[in-house]
Amino acid sequence: SGLARAEGKVVFVSSGIPGSVVLAEITAVKKDFMSARVVKILQASPHAEEVRCRYAMNAGGECGGCKLLGVKYTREVEEKSTYIKKLFSFHQKTFPEMEIREIVAAEQTEHYRNRMDFSIAHVEVERSSGQSQVRIGLHAAGSMTKVVDVEKCLLPSQLAFDVYTATRNWILQSEFQGWNAETKQGFLREFTIRSGTSAKDDGRELVFVNMITSLSLPQAFKELAASLQEIFGESFGGFTNSVCDKKHEVPSPENLESVKELIGSKTVNMRVRGLDLQVSSSSFFQTNTRQAEVLYEIVEKLCEGEGVKVIYDLYCGTGSIGLSVAKNQLVNVYGFEIVQAAVEDANKNARRNNISNANFFCGNLNSILRKYSHLPPPDVVISDPPRAGMSEGCVKDIVKLSPKKVVYVSCNPFTMVRDIDMLHKRGGYRCKIVQAVDMFPHTPHVECVALLLRD
Repeated sequence: SGLARAEGKVVFVSSGIPGSVVLAEITAVKKDFMSARVVKILQASPHAEEVRCRYAMNAGGECGGCKLLGVKYTREVEEKSTYIKKLFSFHQKTFPEMEIREIVAAEQTEHYRNRMDFSIAHVEVERSSGQSQVRIGLHAAGSMTKVVDVEKCLLPSQLAFDVYTATRNWILQSEFQGWNAETKQGFLREFTIRSGTSAKDDGRELVFVNMITSLSLPQAFKELAASLQEIFGESFGGFTNSVCDKKHEVPSPENLESVKELIGSKTVNMRVRGLDLQVSSSSFFQTNTRQAEVLYEIVEKLCEGEGVKVIYDLYCGTGSIGLSVAKNQLVNVYGFEIVQAAVEDANKNARRNNISNANFFCGNLNSILRKYSHLPPPDVVISDPPRAGMSEGCVKDIVKLSPKKVVYVSCNPFTMVRDIDMLHKRGGYRCKIVQAVDMFPHTPHVECVALLLRD
């Protein structure tokens, strides 16, 4: 966002590229500030480049996906690096020995996502108008209910987007109602498209679809599943239908149920750091496979050390980080995760890759470590929590376990800084290394890894 002043008030200008001069239109007037949007660029920023998507905010669109599209990638990386340094400067006095390493930029900045979640929204329009009552696409910036109708996207692979287009066209021609977030009514909620690899180790991309509905009615999609298989042949991996009850505002891995397999497999095959992994439709996996390789290598190196025999992998998902470490080090890894399907995937992945020194357990991270107190105590704890960060109960358990090292992986550096502060004050842990990895080009988000050592 840009900042301006008008009529004695601060004006927050949505979108816009630093260094540009723009004409902005006031969109809201509050007591202490005003909001505005860019209507014309009067002088382009030296950091600007062509905006290659008409839905992007810097092109006048509303999509909340690629907010930095239109900023040169070299400049974007500089800004992310500066952000991390400023954020952690708060700890520089507490940890004068802390090393903030240079961010690892992405080699691929388009078509890098292996997973896309497309929302299906019902909109009130007169049927006689000829307009569709369904909007299919991505959320508008700052909204969890408004959906931007998307016909083109630079984030998924071309094959994945072709599958999206075919699925979208089928939905628009069907009689099924999209989800109304206000009334909590409607059948179609969203669908996930994931790109994996062939299990035959031939490097071929496979695409999978999971349709999320408010009721279990898998037979409704037999025609669509068969059509996708016919169109894309061996490149189509499978079609599943999951249910997210109407009481849940937003579908998430924790509230998906009744996964029905219609065609092909209900697990996606992913290859990373020599591992052959199976990922269920509701399980988390890093959305940028290439940068995940970089991230896992960093984590693995930070876990190394004399006397390291036991490693706990918290918020482990399908076990990809823990298995990467277990595969290459003589250690025992114990992983913990709240999503049952992900834990099942993790244990299957251990067997699939002939890794006998890794085991995974299901439970809430608020109390799970107390439940498994019979396990040997860890020398190292890896923690990769969701954006909200670690729960207070989890922090307490880590302090009680008193590992030599904590390797913290986060997609939200802000909550990471908060948790590092708690670990320092309660357990005497000191932050030694901070390493950012750009997993999400053209967005403000950045992944971060931190190494903490016990005093």
